[in-house]
Amino acid sequence: MRRFVRAGSKAAAWLGLAYLVIASPSLFAQAGGTALTPSPQAALAQSETLVTQRQYESAYRLLEQADPANQDPAIVIAKLRILLQDSVTSDMDKSFTLANLKEGQELADLVPQAAGLTHVSFDAEKVIGGLITSNPENGALHRALGDFYLDARLRYGNSWEKDAKTLVALALENYKKAQELGDRAPVIDARLGLLYLVEQEYAKSIDSYQRAFKAEGDHIATDDLYNVSYAYLLTGDTANALRYAQAAADGYTQPREKADALRLVAEIYGRIGEDGKAIATYRTVLSVASGDTLSLEHLVDLYLKQGDLSTASATAVTLFGLFPSNPDSAQFLTQVYLAHNQPGELHALFAKLEDSYKSDNAALGNLLYYDGLLLAREGKRAEAVAQLQAAKGHLQAAYPGKSQVFDQIDRVIAEINKGTSEQPKP
Repeated sequence: MRRFVRAGSKAAAWLGLAYLVIASPSLFAQAGGTALTPSPQAALAQSETLVTQRQYESAYRLLEQADPANQDPAIVIAKLRILLQDSVTSDMDKSFTLANLKEGQELADLVPQAAGLTHVSFDAEKVIGGLITSNPENGALHRALGDFYLDARLRYGNSWEKDAKTLVALALENYKKAQELGDRAPVIDARLGLLYLVEQEYAKSIDSYQRAFKAEGDHIATDDLYNVSYAYLLTGDTANALRYAQAAADGYTQPREKADALRLVAEIYGRIGEDGKAIATYRTVLSVASGDTLSLEHLVDLYLKQGDLSTASATAVTLFGLFPSNPDSAQFLTQVYLAHNQPGELHALFAKLEDSYKSDNAALGNLLYYDGLLLAREGKRAEAVAQLQAAKGHLQAAYPGKSQVFDQIDRVIAEINKGTSEQPKP
């Protein structure tokens, strides 16, 4: 379970767990070349080494060879960890695809090829539930089942066979049972913190994370710093939110994760009125992840707020250039400029962009459409109709046959020609 992800974003990534063991090259063959079934201990050690080498399919196959009937709790837990953390795809956390990665490959790179990869079925509820029945004092099994329910909650929500509320209750039950049975690993409190955060129980989330941090000392997971920052922010404690967000930004090494944490830092600066620091931080995000849409959007807003119209315009041009054919691009610019009462600057921006994209029918059509709506808002009916008709022509050239779009433009033009007092809103 990695960073907390707000609604609309991507599926939850799984737990970042370290695998540090020594390989045992003698597991597989004797003098005659016949493969041996490794002992459980040897299989676990070798599979963990393979995981560090990102040979996930091989690691799982080795565990399967050592315990095909799923009778050994430690091996079953290791299998589940690979499936939840290191599979290419997951279908309802029941069927998974596995692969061995090559140098420079990431799991996401293989998603388009998933149909041709190794498929594994694993019913965690049935397998681990059965092991819990025969090993009722094994807290590690309860922790693993809690991990499974938490993953299902984050990945599928109410789309799973059990609803989100039930998944949360089951995860909590199993984590707490693991603790009752003596599993005092700080990571359990950290996962409880994430559960409470997802359920918007922010005070409980903070308490759980702080228990984990106290036990972890100098070994706090960066994802947990990021998550607790959100919990503090959502309780209104911006001082602690900023402290932990900055610690997360300092701790991440991957560009996307560092950029995400830096955006959180910038958002907090914005909330406390430190606009200059927010701008500087968003610019740092762009140095880490060039073309970051969210940072560019915030920068346009902040520059307009400060009255720096020239820099706002230049930033808006960069932002529009990322997705010029997407209507949302022109719509955002309309909304943010009007929010700062800058219709004249918006007209000037549209004129600049229309000149730059005059050979791109889709982009030009979008710009002319929103420019037309702006003119209608200002009561300039003839000019508005002319812009909208021009927009329709360019969009017809870009998207022949998309009659629904053109019908919408015709309806807007009809409303304008009626001269109604309530003009179409951009």
